[in-house]
Amino acid sequence: MENLEILENLFEKSFFKEGLSKIEEFSKRKDIDFNEKTKINILKLRFLEKLGLYKQGLKLTNKLLSDKKITSNNMFEASILIEKAKILFSMGKRDEILHIIEVAEHKINIVHPQKITQNEILEKTSDILILRGGYYWQTGELDRALDYFNFNLKIRLKLNKNLDLAHAYNNIGVMHNAKGDLIKGLSYLKKAYGIYEIINYTRGISKTGNNIGAILIQLGELNNSLEYMTKSLEIDIRNNYTEGIQVASQNIGEVLWHKKEHKKAIKFLLKALEISEDLKDIFQISEILIPIIAVFIEMSDYKNANKYFAKLTQNKKRDKNKIILQRFLLAEAMILKSKGGFDNSKKAEDNLKAIIHDKIRYHDITVMALVNLCNILILKMYKIDDPTILNDLQYYVEKISQISKETNSHSIYIESLLIKAKISILNIEPDHYQDIMAQAQKIAQKFELYRINAKIDYEYNQSSEFLALIKNSEKMNVKSFKKNQLNLISDHIHSIFCPNYDIFQN
Repeated sequence: MENLEILENLFEKSFFKEGLSKIEEFSKRKDIDFNEKTKINILKLRFLEKLGLYKQGLKLTNKLLSDKKITSNNMFEASILIEKAKILFSMGKRDEILHIIEVAEHKINIVHPQKITQNEILEKTSDILILRGGYYWQTGELDRALDYFNFNLKIRLKLNKNLDLAHAYNNIGVMHNAKGDLIKGLSYLKKAYGIYEIINYTRGISKTGNNIGAILIQLGELNNSLEYMTKSLEIDIRNNYTEGIQVASQNIGEVLWHKKEHKKAIKFLLKALEISEDLKDIFQISEILIPIIAVFIEMSDYKNANKYFAKLTQNKKRDKNKIILQRFLLAEAMILKSKGGFDNSKKAEDNLKAIIHDKIRYHDITVMALVNLCNILILKMYKIDDPTILNDLQYYVEKISQISKETNSHSIYIESLLIKAKISILNIEPDHYQDIMAQAQKIAQKFELYRINAKIDYEYNQSSEFLALIKNSEKMNVKSFKKNQLNLISDHIHSIFCPNYDIFQN
């Protein structure tokens, strides 16, 4: 079994090409028996999947599954089916996965107890749980996905293998992030990151570093997030790991977008898109297209914004996934909003409300929809003095508060409270303002969000001028006051998804 140990070691160190070369070397040897040769071929499937050589992988699975000597061993057949499901998942062919998983489960269940150890059963069960969790994640059933990932963690704790345990923590962390529970997600991801560093698993350091960076974006720690992501990108470039380069490029591009460094951002985002298109991953392509379209709109490059929106439209037609549909509606709303005009604004509002009220909730998309809808309402308020528009704005800001509170997304929840505080100033409600600011500060202190707490102090000091104006209302220019306050609310809403707290780091 020394040959298998060599290959497992190469896999864990992300030396996938070297692994395939070693397998080619082993194939020429005549001293390897049937069982070991079959196990080597199953490992080959894992190497092919990681290198994105999906067609070769599927060809090999079909060849192995057509060999009656191999399929007479239920454990071998189950293992091959699991690897086939992984390849199909990476190809974005989700519809075929569940049936394959069910067959693999059946094969494991009918293995004779004397021919398989309890640990081997747990190993294969965990592989299936991960596939099921990934399937439900991509179909938008996040709670169901999290249940599978939590079950997988329990098994991995029993087996006590560092690499698999780190993977389990990473998956749960990613899922909590998708649900908007940023602090909990960060906690699991840092556990994974620590284990990866101990065993020097560069692929895990890179992958989890990107996931940590993504959460730090939402916590407003842009410079800190860039450090994690840049380290991840450097690792993946050294290892020539295409998928990792894609993820890091996308994340860095999004950070630079939020830092308003648009030209740098688009360079990284287009690199990420190029790789995803090569991999033909429609779900991932649709995700990357959102920030690309948003950046081009902010650059007033509407030609390119429409060009990439056309790509998203094609993806929506090719894949009926509900999350992709929401991304399409969001992008279309951003395009329509940028064009201006009553009809475009109305259609954009309809799109955004469809996302917000959908039972399938993908946290990032829902919050972006709410942010864009609030921006539309503020644009209306500049033009029309209608109290019902302000009421609508308050309603949707409250929606942001509700969602972020339900998902324990503390930073976004506090940001929504600060926006509500600004609206209370606009409504000339100084007492209500004081109550909201006190509530925000209490939450920041409870969860030790020191930078956010510093921002609350800063906001309070900045608002003193407006509070003084309210107390001396006879000296107040009402029109100018409202315009200034609307500007502050608009800026705050625009940055709610990625507030910059770096200026408060000391």
